[in-house]
Amino acid sequence: MSLQFFIGSSGAGKSHTAFEEIIRESVQHPDRQYLVIVPDQFTMQTQKTITGMHPRRGLLNIDVLSFSRLAWRVFEETGGDDRPVLDDVGKSLVLQRVITEQKRKLRVLGTSLTKQGSVSQMKSLVSELLQYRIRPEDLSESGALPSGHSFLQAKLQDVQTVYDGFLTYLRERYLTTEEVPEILCDVIEESELVRGSTLLLDGFTGFTPVQELVLRHLLRLCRSVTVTVTMDIREDPSRDGGIHELFHMSREMIPGYRSWQQRNTWRFSRTG
Repeated sequence: MSLQFFIGSSGAGKSHTAFEEIIRESVQHPDRQYLVIVPDQFTMQTQKTITGMHPRRGLLNIDVLSFSRLAWRVFEETGGDDRPVLDDVGKSLVLQRVITEQKRKLRVLGTSLTKQGSVSQMKSLVSELLQYRIRPEDLSESGALPSGHSFLQAKLQDVQTVYDGFLTYLRERYLTTEEVPEILCDVIEESELVRGSTLLLDGFTGFTPVQELVLRHLLRLCRSVTVTVTMDIREDPSRDGGIHELFHMSREMIPGYRSWQQRNTWRFSRTG
């Protein structure tokens, strides 16, 4: 397996260069599969861009996917969890039910969660907790907070109560979109779509823990992986920088793959 980074400033042509390379290879090797994974909101535009750049004006053996669309493609091939996926409206309804049932246990948030927009904010918080693989029991560590933080501790305990109730209700009933990548990891090894394919990751400023979980499998299964990283070409991508630095998030994308440096082809390409 080879791993390559295309590094350059915004607008320097990283994506265009990566698309040109993957199109050229796909024409030379029509029997191979090529995957382009981008954030959900960029899938249609990326499909249009690659189609316009392709000499045959078609995607042919190139699939443009997001992480969630990749999961459903693999599920179609291998099978997966048959629980229905809960959308944002469904999450809000479940949370409203849980809050009503647990209201007496909520010492701090009981009253505020009845206000307009509060359920939506709780839904966003629950989605973040799921994406970062934080479980209700992890929030109980708030008991270790130093004295003087009793109000914060009480709020965290209320969040834990609502979060735990939300997951308990969903168990055996529904599946959230944030849980799909973890389920994907259970079956991705069986996928012929992924195994031996060439992968391009474009448009990301970083990856959540659940996405990183999928990436560990992709790095092992794919023939080669290319990642575009937004960073000034004068920056040293291998240098550890502080969280206050401009390209901290971009630099954080790279160390996670350094363990592959000793065992695989490792190459930086600068654009711009």
